[in-house]
Amino acid sequence: MNSPALETLPVLVLDCQTTGANPDRGHLLEVGWATVIAEEFRARDEFHPSAHLVELPEGVHIPRPIQRLTGITEENLSDAISPASVFWKLAKMAADLALRAERNKCPTVIHYAKFETPFLSRLHADHAPKDPLPFDIICTHEMAVRLFPELPRRGLHALSGYIGRPLGELKRSAEHVLATAYLWAHFVETLRKRYDITSLQDLRSWLLEPPDRPKGGRSYPMPESSRRSLPSGPGVYRMLRRNGDVLYVGKARSLRTRVNSYFRKRARHPEHILEMLTQAEDISTRMTGSALQAALVEADEIKRRQPPYNRALRDRNRSLCYAVKDFSDVSSDPVSSFTVGPFPSDRIPTALMDIRMAVEGGTLAGRLDSVMGLSPEFAPGPEVLSEGVELFKATHAIDLNTGSLRQAFMRIGRRLWEERQCALEEPDDEASLSCDETGGEDEEEEWEWDPERVAGMMEGILVHAGHMIRRARWMCLLQEATIAWETERVSDLRHALVFEKGEPAEYRILDRDQSVPVPPGCHRSLASRRNLFDLATYDRLRVLTTELRRLVKEGRWVAIRISPSVTLSRSSIARVLHWI
Repeated sequence: MNSPALETLPVLVLDCQTTGANPDRGHLLEVGWATVIAEEFRARDEFHPSAHLVELPEGVHIPRPIQRLTGITEENLSDAISPASVFWKLAKMAADLALRAERNKCPTVIHYAKFETPFLSRLHADHAPKDPLPFDIICTHEMAVRLFPELPRRGLHALSGYIGRPLGELKRSAEHVLATAYLWAHFVETLRKRYDITSLQDLRSWLLEPPDRPKGGRSYPMPESSRRSLPSGPGVYRMLRRNGDVLYVGKARSLRTRVNSYFRKRARHPEHILEMLTQAEDISTRMTGSALQAALVEADEIKRRQPPYNRALRDRNRSLCYAVKDFSDVSSDPVSSFTVGPFPSDRIPTALMDIRMAVEGGTLAGRLDSVMGLSPEFAPGPEVLSEGVELFKATHAIDLNTGSLRQAFMRIGRRLWEERQCALEEPDDEASLSCDETGGEDEEEEWEWDPERVAGMMEGILVHAGHMIRRARWMCLLQEATIAWETERVSDLRHALVFEKGEPAEYRILDRDQSVPVPPGCHRSLASRRNLFDLATYDRLRVLTTELRRLVKEGRWVAIRISPSVTLSRSSIARVLHWI
């Protein structure tokens, strides 16, 4: 059979989203496809792939990580079609394209075929087991391994950004089909120009050859001159795509040192950073007066720009919430009696509501899965829950029967926090024994809920809740304060940053004998400060707290003035930071 030209070959571009890593552990969740001819595709302004959600077997639910990755929820599946319908739609499309391409099987382009192929094989075996698999699969990832052996990563997101067609963050089949089509058209043209490969037969032969190993390690799209010329002072840097999109925002004490650390030959980075570096072709910077200021600017820029490769400090559907003093209700607004907070989410105050009800005679079962992030099938049974609650009440009977329930919760949380801090500071002699001394490593224990673990879960919530409440009070204090510090251990000058309504309002350089400026909003009430909080303010002050912790740890001189008569010294700040 003649081998058609790749430029004019009609191919089926296909993508699958699933609930698990393989057909034994997951099911098809969404399938998308489109017919593509490379020569015509590059000239098209619009392209709309087909995509269908797939019905799941009865009793099977979408795992939460998959919901976060895809944005697909159980409610979306009301429009899903059966796996049989998906298969026969694909089979008809494959038969038509095989005929057009004058092939026995349909040329099918998939980006990472090792993932999709087992699901397609299972779908085929379930609905047409006597027929041969109708797909002649071409893997664009295998093509990329040979075309770009020096790139840090060759996943679909990395390559799409690299060729200037970036993907959105959610993994959806229609968009992935479109991205794979762009890769196919780009690779076909690159193969023709670089290797004079113009037919499917030539492509198959080329893919059988072992890929070249990159000479000299990884290579990055960003020119070395762009990063070598950066200033050495503190500031914020932004990793940029070819089109100017901001991929990542970071802070640095030395911009030149920090940015160039990404490109060292033996540098180890998490996957999402390697994916980002595959796309970053330029960099922009903003100088600041100090590393502390750089951290605050970074937090605000991440909020404003929402760069895809920053995992912390982005909104990601987060919101603040507040609780009433007895933890009987939660609100997103600090109004009326909702005076406890802010909390960075409703998870902890909602958990406190559940524990309150359980201690007063109710049950934890109602919202345990949502509070603790557990799927219902992994939650403890009602009997174990009840026994765990009784164990918790017996263990903390003195506290629970003294004063209000809120005060009891805070006492328990504070005591357990202190015990855990002490335990972290004390060496564990038994833990230092070698495997030979202890008779070898124990086999991994299978997790099973029991009353002790339920009681421990409740204690952990109280510890975390107390920590969040102390942090909220601290942040209300920082909202109207002046921070002063030295950037070096010995210096004649000091930095001062005045905060008003949770934002840096004024920056000064002080002589050593100058007093720390009084913050103009220091007389603002606690209630009014809570009313001014938003997510950006919360995260900004959380970053400030981290920077203060760093300064204290490094032994720097640091002070916080919170009123005309009160200035916290380094030792006072250290004591507060121990608890928050």
